[in-house]
Amino acid sequence: MQILFIVTLILFSGFLLVSHKNVKSEKEFTVAGRGLSASGVSFVIIGTLVGGASTIGTVQLAYTFGLAAWIFTLFSGIACLVLGLFFSKLLREEEVITVSELIGNRFGNKVQKYSSFLGSFGVYIHIVAQFLAAMSIIQTVFSFGRFTSMFAVFVLILIFVVSGGIVSSSYVGRIKVYLLYSLMLLGAFIALLKQHGLVSLIELIPNKNMLSLFSYGKSKAIGDMFSMVIGVLSTQTYLQAIFSAKDVKTAKKGAFLSAALIPPIGIFGIIIGIYMRIHYPELAHNTTLVFPYFIKTYFHPIIAAIFMAGLTIIIVGTASGLTLGVTTNMYIDILKDGLLKRFKVKEVLKLKLIAFIVLASSMAIVLLGLDSRILDWSYLSMGIRGSAVFVPLFMILLIKDKNLLSKLSFIVWLSPVAYLIIALITRH
Repeated sequence: MQILFIVTLILFSGFLLVSHKNVKSEKEFTVAGRGLSASGVSFVIIGTLVGGASTIGTVQLAYTFGLAAWIFTLFSGIACLVLGLFFSKLLREEEVITVSELIGNRFGNKVQKYSSFLGSFGVYIHIVAQFLAAMSIIQTVFSFGRFTSMFAVFVLILIFVVSGGIVSSSYVGRIKVYLLYSLMLLGAFIALLKQHGLVSLIELIPNKNMLSLFSYGKSKAIGDMFSMVIGVLSTQTYLQAIFSAKDVKTAKKGAFLSAALIPPIGIFGIIIGIYMRIHYPELAHNTTLVFPYFIKTYFHPIIAAIFMAGLTIIIVGTASGLTLGVTTNMYIDILKDGLLKRFKVKEVLKLKLIAFIVLASSMAIVLLGLDSRILDWSYLSMGIRGSAVFVPLFMILLIKDKNLLSKLSFIVWLSPVAYLIIALITRH
């Protein structure tokens, strides 16, 4: 199993590097030359949005709380629907590379840097969630310690990022859609087959409150729903997919396709998580390992190795997409005309160097929060980036008068502070 796992990862990583070695310009790296098709846009969104939180994290939360684990994927889908209906036209017509650029065009350079920094910080936290999820697989397959597992994940993410930027994210996303549906659908089918159907599964749920979307608390659940929608609508990588579309119509179609494909993945994960709660209550001491343990237990070793490697690709693909988003923000909004201006090297090399630093910094955060639940990190991430980016973006959508927007810039400065206060109140 270990050998097949390694071979699968090496083959995929090598193919990725060879396939996109011709991505040499800044525009190709960041927005694919603005030539992505609707499916390409969707693959970038799904390739980044659906990862550790939607798979391992959903199974983990379903094991503990049941249906509430659907909030992440359900409201990811709702957010993509809103993105297609209301925001795609504004975003694509602006011809920008980062959403903070758009904000800066209306509110000024200082607000651009402020929103970019806070939005990037929020994404850092979501990268942490992917580290935790991928590490759980490496630990399950190889029984490595946490530091060794973390370093292995770091190397994989770096390969995915530097191989081809947004083009690579679209390519990984395409593979992830096939892998995700194969793995999650087959896993849910096995769980239902072993349990003799959905009715039997529901009857044996240890706590009927697990059938509620609000099973871990109404105020916290509502906060997470809100955080998901505004978080998706203010994350650079997801919006970068819209910027990369060949036109507005294509951008909308890509967002709608994502809205249709994401929510079912959560349902499959919930079935697996509840099944594991019924039959393996002893896993409660380390719920991060529930899904990897399910795969290892119920799949043939060869199939398990391929799916474990596939799940690693799914999670690493998300982490690489998020890293690309942070890298793009930091380069375009903060460093391109500042610190990096004096260095006479290719722009793509500067982008790759920033990506390396972003990942190294994310590893430091992992070391400070290794035992946190994956979805807790993800929801907090969504809220931070949403408060810094969604508020000004929503104001731009509603208010066309630039002078009025300028007078209301204080709202942009205060909204992240307000979110953190609300988050502290609702979570404690």
